[in-house]
Amino acid sequence: ASGGVAVLTTPGRDNVGSSILGESDLCNMEGAVFGLPQSNLVILGKADGAGAIVLRGVVKEGAEEFEEVELEVKSDDMDVDNSDCLLRSFDVLSKTKLLAASEVSFGSESVFSVFFVESPSPSGTPYSIVVMSGADSNLESGINLQVVFVHRISEVSGSVSVQHGELVSITPMVADEKTKSCVSFGCVWSSGHACVYCISVNQETSKPFEVSEWTLVGDTPEKIAKAREEGFYGSDNIVAMDLFSLPHHVFEAQSLLSSDERMPQT
Repeated sequence: ASGGVAVLTTPGRDNVGSSILGESDLCNMEGAVFGLPQSNLVILGKADGAGAIVLRGVVKEGAEEFEEVELEVKSDDMDVDNSDCLLRSFDVLSKTKLLAASEVSFGSESVFSVFFVESPSPSGTPYSIVVMSGADSNLESGINLQVVFVHRISEVSGSVSVQHGELVSITPMVADEKTKSCVSFGCVWSSGHACVYCISVNQETSKPFEVSEWTLVGDTPEKIAKAREEGFYGSDNIVAMDLFSLPHHVFEAQSLLSSDERMPQT
């Protein structure tokens, strides 16, 4: 599929109108667009579902534009969690299907890129979480990212022993705005349940990061049967989910004072 990509200022927030900051004509692109502003990268999925198109913002003759980054095979040093497959940044961006991406500092001065990808797998689950850090441009490919951690998603939710099945939908990745110490996203599976995954810094073991998983399932069979009798709903499958950040005080309980308590005391 042919087309292009453009980065614009946000109408109503950055200015009254909207202006194009950079654009590029592209071919063979399809799917979501992911921006990694700290790495100065824009990543798009390919139409065949394998690999990604990586663009870097550059300034030429005083004008901002995008140029496509040539991916090269380089070696990475990394920790692999629950996986026998060693992934490199080249593998992630040239061979896998990119499902989600975000940047987070994990409470440090460095910026890490977190990817959720689907890779060809002869057996087991094809889904993995990959964390990359900035790399020396002399040691890495043109994207200057190096894989530091990989976690392969288990086929079964450990807490409820439910097979995932196929991926139905995925939420955006959301970082903890207060501490910047973790990033989370959610998945809805064809089995009818959902999972929330949180990637955070691991302070207790030699591995730099850890992935926590929470499984969301429907009500008990008894409650479902009763609800069906009442015509409330016909299935306990989770069909959609969203993940977003709210200020902590939104859910804080606020005491209501009576009129007598609000009266000044003399």
